[in-house]
Amino acid sequence: MAKDAKYVVASGSFPPGVPGTFVRKVADAARDAGARFVLDSSGDALASIESGVFLVKPSLDELCEWVGHDLPSSDDRIGAARELIERGVAEVVVVSLGADGAIMVTADDAVQVPALDVEVRSAVGAGDSMVAGLVVGLLQDRSLRDALSLGVACGTAALLTAGSHVCRREDIDRFDALARGL
Repeated sequence: MAKDAKYVVASGSFPPGVPGTFVRKVADAARDAGARFVLDSSGDALASIESGVFLVKPSLDELCEWVGHDLPSSDDRIGAARELIERGVAEVVVVSLGADGAIMVTADDAVQVPALDVEVRSAVGAGDSMVAGLVVGLLQDRSLRDALSLGVACGTAALLTAGSHVCRREDIDRFDALARGL
């Protein structure tokens, strides 16, 4: 199914009974099809991944659990992300930091995009919206930094909606300009 895809995304928690190792099979299938694999999950799914991920997006808590210790500073977080990159787990690690924005780490770079100040109605779907924005940005051939800005914009726009309602395009566009400093 992924043979014509540029990206394959696995996001969210797996249903009960699905082993975390399932994500490795999906990563391998995406790679074999020539697609880049993006992972936004937690627990066993993160712990079981050893390679084959283009971009992984843990929250700060998920990253701490993954590496087995607290990461109190930005340098600690970047170091943990770089360790995953050096081990070949992923090419890009984007750590969502909630009210502090997000950090994107590659082998050569680390960029933080601050959170945008909005009145939060609900955080439901904000992480998924962030991943969607990241992937759309990459599909638009944006730089990784600009794709991260779009991801932060989408996550922020989701915070304005009640429950699991879909965010509005005009909010995304406004927040994207703010996140990119335009």
